[in-house]
Amino acid sequence: MGEIPAHWETTPFSHFFQIRKDIAGKEGYDVLSVTQTGIKVKDVEHNEGQIASDYSKYQFADPGDFIMNHMDLITGYIGRAESHGVTSPDYRVFRAFNENAYEDYYLLVFQLCYKWRVFFGLGQGVANKGRWRLPANQLKKFQIPVPPYLEQKAIASFLNKKTEDIDEQISKVEREIGLLKEYKQAVIARVVTHGLNPDAPTKPSGISWIGDIPKHWSIRKLSQVATEYFVSNKSIHHQNLLSLSYGAIVRKDINTTEGLLPASFDTYQVVKKDIIVMRLTDLQNDHRSLRVGIAKEEGIVTSAYTSIKVRETILPNYLYYQLHTNDIHKVFYGMGDGLRQSLNFAGMKNLRLLLPPIEEQEEIVDYINRKTTEIDSLVVELTYQVEYLKEYKQRLIADVVTGKINVQPD
Repeated sequence: MGEIPAHWETTPFSHFFQIRKDIAGKEGYDVLSVTQTGIKVKDVEHNEGQIASDYSKYQFADPGDFIMNHMDLITGYIGRAESHGVTSPDYRVFRAFNENAYEDYYLLVFQLCYKWRVFFGLGQGVANKGRWRLPANQLKKFQIPVPPYLEQKAIASFLNKKTEDIDEQISKVEREIGLLKEYKQAVIARVVTHGLNPDAPTKPSGISWIGDIPKHWSIRKLSQVATEYFVSNKSIHHQNLLSLSYGAIVRKDINTTEGLLPASFDTYQVVKKDIIVMRLTDLQNDHRSLRVGIAKEEGIVTSAYTSIKVRETILPNYLYYQLHTNDIHKVFYGMGDGLRQSLNFAGMKNLRLLLPPIEEQEEIVDYINRKTTEIDSLVVELTYQVEYLKEYKQRLIADVVTGKINVQPD
């Protein structure tokens, strides 16, 4: 905390708070879970999150009780219960008993200790396995700030109002980002399926979600405009690891310890610039991922991806935008029977695609690239605003809670 106002005091946690552990003894209570956004009631009937086999061994928590995930001081958090229920026996449940403790103020203090990793410095266990716990004896003697009670109340009231205003600003900017992303997809879908000339004569496409298309366009199957592409990395030993992420092919650190990587990359495939890569696995369970990307450089990707190379009649980027639009409209999920979990090129070869003249493809790709670059720039700018607001919010909380910014009762 550094220096605190001269009229503040400090005291051990145990002088203000009492740890409790009352085991429920039976089932049937709401199950309360600690999240980064507060205490939530878990939907155990629909198997939300980790499900326990016996909730009778859980502990009670009453409205106003602090519930602390002290078993995970890295990603865990602390909140206050708004309703009666039971919570994990591994959580720490405590309540204020000292009349000089204003609970809303101390919730901000304890949450700040999580964000600043203060509790982490007092923990014990194995951090790299996500088990870094705060022993009860360490918590009990942990020194907490003690402003005068009315000042605690004034601080909590001030921050609740300020953070509510900041959160509202963040939500507004995030909505703008969402609308821009939707607009970007709409721009791509419109011009890649209907062209740039709104006055061009049209004809039915025969594809229900597309409708009419320019009369001079053709319709082709995927196998007529592209072929499957596969080059094994077994004898090449390429080291530029690429991955499909949110519809883009991005570099990945081949030496990273994050995520699952094989001991050898001999089973991977080599792709080069303008090869289109599709992840067509787990179609039934994952309806959110963007499954199509186009390589901007040579590298290796997992052989679980399907890679294709265009024929001369179509531009790589135009085919990518066509497949991307199919992806956005979730066309791949309707292919094959309902039990299939994945597709391959053979299962995709009859996918119907639109084929404008090559010069028109070039115009469409140039237009999309220009428009999406403009939109992406706006999204980046707004994302910086969100990050700034979030940082400002945390800095404000920290400065007010620790007395760096003076907030006095009216």
